[in-house]
Amino acid sequence: MGKQNKPQETLILDGTAIPMIITTRRKLHLSFRFIDGILIVSAPLGAKVSDIKLALEKKKAWILKYFMLSSSRVLKQDEIRLHDRRLKVVTVLGNQFAYTISDDALILTKTARMSEENALARFKKEYSDQLLPVIFAQAVQETGLRPVSMSLKNTNSSHGRCNSKKQITLSRSLIAYSLPYIRYVCIHELVHLKHMNHSKAFYGLVSVYCPDYKKLVAQVRSAVL
Repeated sequence: MGKQNKPQETLILDGTAIPMIITTRRKLHLSFRFIDGILIVSAPLGAKVSDIKLALEKKKAWILKYFMLSSSRVLKQDEIRLHDRRLKVVTVLGNQFAYTISDDALILTKTARMSEENALARFKKEYSDQLLPVIFAQAVQETGLRPVSMSLKNTNSSHGRCNSKKQITLSRSLIAYSLPYIRYVCIHELVHLKHMNHSKAFYGLVSVYCPDYKKLVAQVRSAVL
């Protein structure tokens, strides 16, 4: 259930068609990962699609391997991933919207006029709006780093961003991951207030507040690749 960004390109490797979403930003190098069977590519501003595909072909073995792995982990129509758990989504009728989270299910109570898709979208918004600002505020207090603003956005292309105006955006998709990983993303973006890059100094400061960040990132990559 739920929407995800529609693939805008297709990468063909050894006859295998791989759906791909390309985003561009101010960066020097190409980076990519799989989410739900889709290759999410972050490229430098001005990069041509043809050049991006040529660069990806050099990583053909890796991409084909993890495309198969990621595709096998795509959620079913009646499932949602919440804090590293795969939950079955169950909808019931009621007088007003509500939700209950159990060990293996997300139970959504919706009105007769509300579609199942809209009920799930409302859950994701309400749950992320309630949870993410709290974790972010704790990270701000812990680091002493304060952005000009923090906002939430529906995006699968990145988990967080910090721009040159010291404005931080977090993705609502973070609720799919563990609480420690969400905290790491908050710290990662806050540290960008001091280092607008991914230098050794940047990760050195990240490790001060989150010594196990490499383990957290590896766990997420193994879950979504």
